[in-house]
Amino acid sequence: MTQEIAISDSYGGTTPSKKVLKEIHDSVDDEFVWIEDIHPVVGFEDGERILADETIESYKCEDIPRDHPVLVEAIRELEKTGWKVVEIPDDVEWIVDEYDGKEWVAEQHETWPDQWEYGNRPTGPNQIE
Repeated sequence: MTQEIAISDSYGGTTPSKKVLKEIHDSVDDEFVWIEDIHPVVGFEDGERILADETIESYKCEDIPRDHPVLVEAIRELEKTGWKVVEIPDDVEWIVDEYDGKEWVAEQHETWPDQWEYGNRPTGPNQIE
C-alpha cells in the first residue's frame, strides 16, 4: 500500500489553483478552505491602490494536509502545472521539504542543527568538529 502526497513542483512556490481550492471547499467543511469577499484592485493613483466598489469571492487556504484525499484527487484531476502527487510506502513517516518553493517528500527523522551549521559540514567519516 502507498500514501499519496501533493507537492508543489515549481520553483518560487505556488498555491493550489482556484479550481482545486473550490473542489476542496465544496467537498469538506471550511476547516482548511474558506471564502472571503474581497474588493479587487482596479488601478493605482499616486501610489495608492484603487479598489472596485463590488466584491468578488476569493478562496483562502491554510495548512491543508498534503495527504488530504480531496486535495490529492483535485491535484490529480484538475491541476495541469505547478503541482504533482507523489506516492510513498504506507509505513513511512514523512515531511514535505522545499528549496525555493520546489518541494519534495522526505522521510521524517531527527536532525541536530548545531552539527550542520554553515561551514561545519563533515568532510569525511568521523570528522565532525
